[in-house]
Amino acid sequence: MLSFFRSRPRLAIFAVALVTTLGLGIFSKAPDQKHNDRADRAVSQEAGGITADDIIAIFTVVLAGVGGLTYLTFNRQADIMAQQIKLASEEFHATHRPKIRVRAIGFSDGKPGPAEFQIELTCVNIGSGPCDAYLVKIQAAQAVFDHAPNRKKGVSTLMKCRGGETELKPGQSMSWRSEVLSMPVGVGKRDFFGHVQYEDSQNTTRLTGFWTRYNPDDQSFTRPDNPDWNYEY
Repeated sequence: MLSFFRSRPRLAIFAVALVTTLGLGIFSKAPDQKHNDRADRAVSQEAGGITADDIIAIFTVVLAGVGGLTYLTFNRQADIMAQQIKLASEEFHATHRPKIRVRAIGFSDGKPGPAEFQIELTCVNIGSGPCDAYLVKIQAAQAVFDHAPNRKKGVSTLMKCRGGETELKPGQSMSWRSEVLSMPVGVGKRDFFGHVQYEDSQNTTRLTGFWTRYNPDDQSFTRPDNPDWNYEY
């Protein structure tokens, strides 16, 4: 019983007030009221043993019970309404979330340098909610495998937003440029891979991964179909 009231402090206060009120009403009587007790009891014996005080006490208990039940019902309805509002909000944000896609990966000056170069890419919010794309990382590596980049290379090179503002509304895009990357001359095909980290309006962290491969023979960028490297969640 005590644990029940500990978890419901408002109900405990209400119960204490109720008991105090009933106690004062039953046990505290004015002098003139005590003087008339004998007369009331005499009348009550003729009326079947029920006095006016008994009727008032019963009415008070019933009224307090109805009030307590109303209080509990109101609290229960308030809790149910709060849960429904929370579920509706979560469902709305789940169906109106942002979604970052990486587009137009290429060299910042239009062509690769002999040994050092910078990569530029565009982030587009194709979702229906705003987000803050606060972190983009990229890595360059020689293309060794056909199905994936070289996993020995970690994604460590930061990219900087060219506009400075990282907030993306639905339909907006922004460009990012990497730090200076280096690679030996004549390395052949190159892999560029990384991820975009962003937050939605509910402070949920989301991630978009990308991987593209550069072929120096025809100076083209292609995005291999591999969900382990090109992903969104």
